[in-house]
Amino acid sequence: MSWVEEGRRRARTRMQSLVDSAPALTVPIRDTAESAPGWRFLGETYSCIPDVVYPWDGSVVRAIREFCPDAMPISIRSVWKSSRLDGEPTTMVVVRHGLARYIRDPIGPVHHFDCKMPSTPVPGGVKLRQPNYIELNWYDRKVRPWGYDLPGEYLPFDWELYRCLRKAYVDSLSPDELIDHLVAPHNEEKDRQAKHNKEESDYVNRDVQSYIAKKMESVSELEQKEEALREPQSLPH
Repeated sequence: MSWVEEGRRRARTRMQSLVDSAPALTVPIRDTAESAPGWRFLGETYSCIPDVVYPWDGSVVRAIREFCPDAMPISIRSVWKSSRLDGEPTTMVVVRHGLARYIRDPIGPVHHFDCKMPSTPVPGGVKLRQPNYIELNWYDRKVRPWGYDLPGEYLPFDWELYRCLRKAYVDSLSPDELIDHLVAPHNEEKDRQAKHNKEESDYVNRDVQSYIAKKMESVSELEQKEEALREPQSLPH
């Protein structure tokens, strides 16, 4: 054995002894379904049955059907479970409005899902058929009280939804563009309300306060005149 091979053998021996003497480390696994941070999705159920807690406006449905004749209002009930990292796991049930469709002759893949249907005619003269495509889950994409794992803040099935869908139809928006556009009118309304509140506050702070200051000044001048009249006047000699 040459001195070069002997040196390599000794180096391998020292390296192996260092590996054998190193303490064993156990890395905790946190990304299991039960222990991963955030909320875990458990499933969804769908229903076209009118709900008194989450109602939809029949006139809005009829207006949407002017440009989307196969539109169906649905309720989407999703179930979520929190992680053990946040303490004792809890279950969260979130109900949001949605828009489904009954596509008679689909040219692309449809969605396979069970949807509860009413057994009697619904009020408002809205005819419903078993949908086969989910077009939209209607909730605020920016206001998320429970974080980005869960759906955002509840939005009613009203004329705001109609305006969003109408604009998407007129502008031929893609699905991604539609999602981005959905919350814009809602946020614009909040911005308008915030601007109105600020203008009202500025008016109070500027005009009303100025009016009060002028009135106080007038009162002060009147008091000075009354005080002057009460002072004894010296008679001329």
